[in-house]
This record gives sequence, C-alpha cells and structure tokens, in this order.
Amino acid sequence: MRKRRLGKILALILTASVLCACGAEQTSTDQTKEEDSAASAGNAQESETAVSENTADQQTASGKIKINIYYSNEMGDGLDERTVEAEKLTPEFLLEQLAQENIVTEDTKANSCTVKEENGQKIVVLDLSEAFGAYASFMGTDGEYVVIAALTDTFLDAYQADSLRLTVEGQQLETGHMLYDWDLTWYQLTSYTIETADYKDGNIAISYPQLVNVHNSYTEEEWNDIFEQYAKKDLEYLDGETSEYTLTYEVATATEDLLSIVYRVSAYEQGAAHPYSYIETFNIDMTSGDGLRLSDFVNTYNVVGAFTKENGYTLVNTELDVKDFQEFVNTSEDLVETDYFEEFDIDYANPDAYPNGYSYKKDGKIILCIEVPHALGDFVEVQLND
Repeated sequence: MRKRRLGKILALILTASVLCACGAEQTSTDQTKEEDSAASAGNAQESETAVSENTADQQTASGKIKINIYYSNEMGDGLDERTVEAEKLTPEFLLEQLAQENIVTEDTKANSCTVKEENGQKIVVLDLSEAFGAYASFMGTDGEYVVIAALTDTFLDAYQADSLRLTVEGQQLETGHMLYDWDLTWYQLTSYTIETADYKDGNIAISYPQLVNVHNSYTEEEWNDIFEQYAKKDLEYLDGETSEYTLTYEVATATEDLLSIVYRVSAYEQGAAHPYSYIETFNIDMTSGDGLRLSDFVNTYNVVGAFTKENGYTLVNTELDVKDFQEFVNTSEDLVETDYFEEFDIDYANPDAYPNGYSYKKDGKIILCIEVPHALGDFVEVQLND
C-alpha cells in the first residue's frame, strides 16, 4: 500500500513524462537533466507548450495575469492568500512575492522551472538555490510546514498544475525534519491522512483510497470498506486477459469537515463496440461520518435553474463544446426536474438503488457528473457557478 499524504504529510503521485516550458530559459545542463529524467521514465513522449497558454484564463481585461499568493496566517497554523497582478508569469515574480511574506528569503533564486505533463497530470518542476534549503532547514517543524505549503500552493495555483517537484541545487530537499522525495500536491490541513491501496490483475489496474487516523475509528473502518467495495465491484464481470479496466481516484476536497473523493473508470471489454468510462463519487461529513448527497449541498431547484440561465454552469475536465452540451440539455426531460437531482449520489440507506448521477465539491464549488451519450463522452462534469 502506498501513501497519499494529505495534511502534514503530503501526497505521493506516481507519474511518467511530457515536457513544456514554464519560466526562465533553460541552460544546456537543465536540458540534459530533463532528458535524463525522461529517459528514466520509460517511453515518455515530450511536447512543448508556452506559459501563456497555461495562464490564458487568468488574464484580466487589461491583459495582466491575476495570481494568488499564499502565506502564513496570523496563528502560523494555516494559509491566507492575496491576489496580485503581473505582466507575465515567471518563477522570479512568484519568489519575489513570497519573499514579501517571509515564505522564502530575498536571495532565493529559481535555477530552473519547467512544467511537465505526465500521465494526464501537470507537474511543475522547480529547482531553487541553496538559500531556500538553508532557510527551510532553519525553521521549526511547524514553520517549515507552512513555508513548504505556501510555496507549493502558490506555484500550483499560478501554473494551474497538479503537483510540484521541488529540488534545491538539483538535489532532493532534505531538512532536519523531512526528506522531500515525492511530488508535492495542494496542502490540506487535516488530522487524517489518505493512503492508496492497489489491485492489479493482467490488464486490470485499480487504485482506491484508505483513510488513516480518522478521529472516529468506526468511521474510518466503515468508509475504508465502502471505498474497497465500490472499487472492486466490477471484478466479477472482468477477465484480466480480455478486459482492460483502470480505476483511479482524486481527492477533490479534504478538510476536517468534508472529504470528497472521485472515482474515474475507463474500460474496454473484448467484443464491445467501443470503450466506456464513468465516474462515481463519495462525499463524507467528517464530523458525523455520514455520507452526503447533492441535496445536502444545494437546493435542487437551484440546480435546475443553473441550466436555464446565462453563465449558470461551466464544463470542466472535458473537450466537449458547451453548445453541444446545451443542445443535450435542451432535449433532456430529466435536467428540468428537481426530483431527478434529488436522486444524485449514492443513497447509503439503500445502496442498491442506482443514482441518477453524482456530485462532488472542489475548491468550494459543486461539480455534477452527468451521464451523456457515448458520442459526447459517456459523462460530463458540470460546475455550478452559483
């Protein structure tokens, strides 16, 4: 079982490799390092993308880029943020802003910064000068945690990436408290952690979460059983030699109050007309241990309204044109009924009942997972804007 570290222990992400530019020009030494890294990852393909493409949706009307800078709160036990504008997104600008908040020292420099796409995940690869290594090592445990958290969240937010691969002078950062030998993901302040359990049989590969150190041991055991049960429920119908089946998961939200998990399945069975994919989600009230449904988050009347008013929703994680989806909405008899959305998500009192769809929360927003025809992608994820 491999660990996905959340809270004071960060998340591990296992990945392969695709390269794109992210900041300052790279020296030939940096290029050699990237080539060696790509070679060790296997048969990775590489392509290059300009930073402006990564940040297009962050630009203001004036053409400047809006950037969130994360820093320690007054108590030193969490993060606050402020928004600034920049003519251009560079690692130097981010470090300058972080230095103003004492997250890095003024003499901390970015030796290199690239953005790689690996297995569908966007990774910022950042190498800092020794000044940062010395500063992080000087901090106490809590101070170091906040410094790494603020640095990580600032770069991930700015480059709209999934994880940060941090080194100092080309080496893994090692302080007196921690060896940072994994890719850093968004920091979440939680007392519990999440580990990843794996199952593999031929062409079947399943990864699912397991909770650790939940304050209520019964809640932990109950949900770990549910996570495993739903992850493996299709196995009786699959053959590892003739079926291709992959299940991965995403931690969309992890706080002391709410845990929102997304299962993503892609599969193909021999003889089938085409591959298929689907999503299942789990929303947990971490205080009570209860499972939550869409109707616990929002009045379903407002959900129906989101599909009828301008800018009521945004499509996410899809290449589907909004016009094609809106045409589907306009011809649907379900999406205009509040009762339809009342039956979103697993009914844990009646788990055999098949939900009409799923939902999860990410960055404070509600995301709906709606089944659509295969030609439109099997399902679509829709963010409610209100």
